[in-house]
Amino acid sequence: MTPGGLWDSNKFEIWGQWLFGNQVSEKFTLIFAGKPSLFEGRTKVPSGFEEVRLQLLAADQAGNFGQHTIAFRIFP
Repeated sequence: MTPGGLWDSNKFEIWGQWLFGNQVSEKFTLIFAGKPSLFEGRTKVPSGFEEVRLQLLAADQAGNFGQHTIAFRIFP
């Protein structure tokens, strides 16, 4: 996924959100970071939980959609 590529990242909304307990954080935007399929953004990890999940999502106007979820353990 790159700007102007076959999977044109300019045509997708790409974002992340934290899943913790039964809650979902506000979404945060991810932007192209200079290499294919590499994106960056700013967020804060939810506090007060031993385990959280980061959900990464992408969607375009044509209905293409994808998501991936990664689990994290939080140590004090």
